[in-house]
Amino acid sequence: MENFIAGPQLWLFPWKNPLTERLGRDFFLNLPKEPGVYLMRDRGRRVIYVGQSKNLRQRLDSYRFARPESSSRKLIRLIARVSSIEIELCPSASAARLRENVLLRQYRPPLNSVNTHPESHLFIQIKLNAEGLEVDYSNKEEDFSSRQPDIHLFGAFKSFPTRRGLQALYRLFWRHLNPTVNRHFLPLHLNRQKPPRPYRLEPISRNGRMARKILDYFSGKSDALINRLCGKSGQLLAGMNDPWLRRILEEDRDALTHFYHAGPARNKRLKVDTPLSSKRPIGQAQLDDLLAS
Repeated sequence: MENFIAGPQLWLFPWKNPLTERLGRDFFLNLPKEPGVYLMRDRGRRVIYVGQSKNLRQRLDSYRFARPESSSRKLIRLIARVSSIEIELCPSASAARLRENVLLRQYRPPLNSVNTHPESHLFIQIKLNAEGLEVDYSNKEEDFSSRQPDIHLFGAFKSFPTRRGLQALYRLFWRHLNPTVNRHFLPLHLNRQKPPRPYRLEPISRNGRMARKILDYFSGKSDALINRLCGKSGQLLAGMNDPWLRRILEEDRDALTHFYHAGPARNKRLKVDTPLSSKRPIGQAQLDDLLAS
């Protein structure tokens, strides 16, 4: 049998980029070299993609020369569906990014994935009471509208790292309380991808050191909670004899560290750099706009 050599995909018919034929060469030549946003529509006039650039001519011209052998399949599918392109000039590159966010939330184009569903961001509520500490999360801030001294609300945070960070916290906390227990006794709900809600961390004193470290962690003040759960320099994890469990918990430690920097610590910096209230969580759409500016 002859050796098969992998190479670029062969096309049954020669592929020709359709944008020049559909929109005309003059359309691209007359585009301004200024910041702005663009909306791509299909034959039914539906907005299928929204983008932004500090140089609209350069950015849109790149679509005209895209080819299957050098571009992603998603880009080729987009080009095949585009029937018209509309542009809107903006005073600056940062203004273009903010305007793009507004349009993404308005149209929710099927070929955009980022910032089209800000309501998927999560808020985290922590209750401190006589029974211990209870953690809950929701994508609706109004689910946690109660304002009581022992209730703390944090967010908004991006969904995936938040869910991953919460499950990592629960597993590390359980291991912190049960350092010598066999891995097979790990509760089933802590082996799932989706963290349980609500979840009670017991036993934690309302005014104890662990409660303060958890609140400081979610408010972005300190990541000392990670050392508290894992031991300094990961001593608790390094001392485990079970390599499988050690690997899982090391991944949990990394997930907890990533969430802290991508969530609580970042939100704290955003509040310092803007006239936002330090006592209120950042709104979902507001978070996307702050990250874009």
